[in-house]
Amino acid sequence: MGVDLTKDTDATVSHSVSEIQENTAVQNNAKDSMEINTKNTKNSYTTFEGRLNRLAYCIMGLKLLGAYIVVCVIVGLISKVSEELAIVLFGIAGIGAIICNFSLTVRRWHDLNRSGWWTIALFIPWVDLVVGLYLIFAPGTKGANDYGEDPLKS
Repeated sequence: MGVDLTKDTDATVSHSVSEIQENTAVQNNAKDSMEINTKNTKNSYTTFEGRLNRLAYCIMGLKLLGAYIVVCVIVGLISKVSEELAIVLFGIAGIGAIICNFSLTVRRWHDLNRSGWWTIALFIPWVDLVVGLYLIFAPGTKGANDYGEDPLKS
């Protein structure tokens, strides 16, 4: 009176193999989406074309802020040696940060299918707070829009 274990073993093995294949596919999809996200945001602090989703907008903005703080600390240390040089370096760093921030903001507006000229709204007191929150929390246009393909899909 033996028990036939081959049916149960075959079912378990095929079930395990299918789970491994599914997990591998999920990992590959996650890897691909990370590569796409990196590709869309890499070296793009000075371009004003295309779209930028919410997450990339926030991450790139925080990276820009961090870089600006580091530069300001270094320039602050330089100011102990030469005040004039420090003023010039602060000016250059500030202009660079402003250009990069405009780039991010314009592309975020593009993701919302709006013109980059809406960035001017950030210069109006109190309106800038509402507009800034809108840029951070509003979902972008699904699919392609007037400014390009969906950054989450391409």
